[in-house]
Amino acid sequence: NEARIGVGLGAVMLGYTGYLHALDYARNRPQGRHPLNKDPAQPQLPIIEHTDVRRMLLAQKAYVEGGLALALYCSRLVDDERTDASPEVRRHATLLLDILTPIAKSWPSQWCLEANSLAIQVHGGYGYTREYNVEQFYRDNRLNPIHEGTHGIQGLDLLGRKVTMQGGAALTALAAEMQKAVGRALEQPKHDQQLQAGCQAAQGRCDPEPREADHVGPSPTVAIRQGAGQDQQGRERREIADDDVGLALKDADYRGRQFAPDPRERDVDDGAIQEHDTGPDDRREKGPALLRRHRRSVADRLSRMSGPVALVGAGEFLPSMSSFDAGLLASTGRARPRVAILPTASYPDGEDVFRRWAAMGVEHFEALGAEVEPVLIRDRAGADDAAAVQAIGEADLIYLSGGKPGYLLQSVSGSAVELALVSAHQRGAILAGCSAGAMVISGHAFEFRGRIAPWPLRWRAGLGFAPGLSVVPHYDAWPEPLSAMIALQAPRGCPVLGIDEDTAVVGRDGAWQVHGRARVTVWRGRHRERFRAGEAFRI
Repeated sequence: NEARIGVGLGAVMLGYTGYLHALDYARNRPQGRHPLNKDPAQPQLPIIEHTDVRRMLLAQKAYVEGGLALALYCSRLVDDERTDASPEVRRHATLLLDILTPIAKSWPSQWCLEANSLAIQVHGGYGYTREYNVEQFYRDNRLNPIHEGTHGIQGLDLLGRKVTMQGGAALTALAAEMQKAVGRALEQPKHDQQLQAGCQAAQGRCDPEPREADHVGPSPTVAIRQGAGQDQQGRERREIADDDVGLALKDADYRGRQFAPDPRERDVDDGAIQEHDTGPDDRREKGPALLRRHRRSVADRLSRMSGPVALVGAGEFLPSMSSFDAGLLASTGRARPRVAILPTASYPDGEDVFRRWAAMGVEHFEALGAEVEPVLIRDRAGADDAAAVQAIGEADLIYLSGGKPGYLLQSVSGSAVELALVSAHQRGAILAGCSAGAMVISGHAFEFRGRIAPWPLRWRAGLGFAPGLSVVPHYDAWPEPLSAMIALQAPRGCPVLGIDEDTAVVGRDGAWQVHGRARVTVWRGRHRERFRAGEAFRI
């Protein structure tokens, strides 16, 4: 159930984002004049003044907010099913989830994709190009009607199983909840007149021919009344209460409409979308469009995804990385993010060094406005400490600093802290590692066998938060022939990222972007590529 609801919610997110882009574009794109204005000297109107554009914006708004309401309602039912003290409430939530889950997956997947299509239409020809993000939103959303069960599969599940199970108990429960919702709405005196007018208009638009009652099966709980003719009062009411579009639909295609102001509308931030100019580097156009839309800033990129990973070549807690770290904090969306510092890799160098790195991390991130807690794990036993697990579980950003990668991996692997890192990463916390920390949180980490005879390297499985790759930190501080020898010894099929000092790479699910002063060198076997700040690549 949760996976399917999550697909529906993901479709809503992409549809809502496309709607906000289209709304901003329509407010700022001048084109054309009012049909009655023939004076060419008069300024052109923003396209939001055109009736057809308003129709498309309102359709998008209806699709995405309806889908969001459905997904959030189902999410609440999941909570009730698991946590409510009353067995009756839990059973009722299970019934509703049984019938709503196929709908929560399929309806947003279909209609929020249509919202993305309308967002492209609002942009006109520009919407089909990679210069604007709406084409990418559509392509990303096109997957959602397919995976976790296609529409056909969900339809079979809904009508073949969920509607008929337990003698129609789930459908009956849903119909009763709908009746309750309508009753609560009609009890609101502020909106009562508008809702009554809306209901009359909706009934007037139904099929004028009354239908014969269906004598098969039990009588429906909700009686749907069919009316004849059209409701003139409904047709004459052309002003739709909508705070952020404010549209008077004089000549619009008359279909579904909102009959009452949205009481939540004042809480929705639909201000202008801030765009950043693309830099002159011609490498910016060589990555796939999935990455190009995120080449703005760390905050802009990371705010669009959960569980990102930041790999830093060197320079943790230094002024040279302050701008990058501030972007990581901003991407959490919190006014005062929580940061957990793990200096474990430095403990073999002594207690003083260990505490100094912890203090540097606290001072650095507190200066950036974060609430910081050092997690002082000295060895494997300390990695099972309940206080350390709690600190990581509450963090928005978890930072593993440099030192000895082998010692860090030995201390954390298989511990309660490793499980806490996995849990925090899955809920969306940012996981960052510098030098040894970056090596350990990747898929594979190397270590020298000894000071006298370091070759061949010993390779170990890392914590796997950046799966399938390995990191060579301080890349520009090493002679490149030595770095090449390391890269060429990597496990078969394992790309190696050589990250320069004061440089970082951020990404998730194989999509990466470079930040900082220098560059990242990517080794795939004997093939080498270089990427500078703002450039993106996939692994």
